[in-house]
Amino acid sequence: MDVFKIVMLGIAVVLPGVLLKNHKPVIGILLGIAGALLIMMITLQTLGPLLLQINALFSFLGDGASYLTILLKAVGITYLCQFSSGICRDSGFQNLGDQIQIFGKIYIMMSGMPILLAFVQMIQEL
Repeated sequence: MDVFKIVMLGIAVVLPGVLLKNHKPVIGILLGIAGALLIMMITLQTLGPLLLQINALFSFLGDGASYLTILLKAVGITYLCQFSSGICRDSGFQNLGDQIQIFGKIYIMMSGMPILLAFVQMIQEL
């Protein structure tokens, strides 16, 4: 049912946003940003069960939990960069959105380096 609410909210924001974009572009952009933030807040409220499962996974992994931390950090960076890049593109700042995505990709690569180094060390020990 939450998916239906989000879809309807998206449509409810887009329809007036499209109509207002021609007459008052600033209001259309602000409406789109407000809708995106509202959907993000609703999404964050539904993360409770997922966080419980992640905590259980952390306790199960023990010493290997650091790798899960890196994976979750990469996923978070991806979502934040995609969200902010989308807002930039909708506002007419295509280049800024592209730069945010490039930064996110490089930062994820840097975040994953400890996993790559551990993998190479493991291969060398064989």
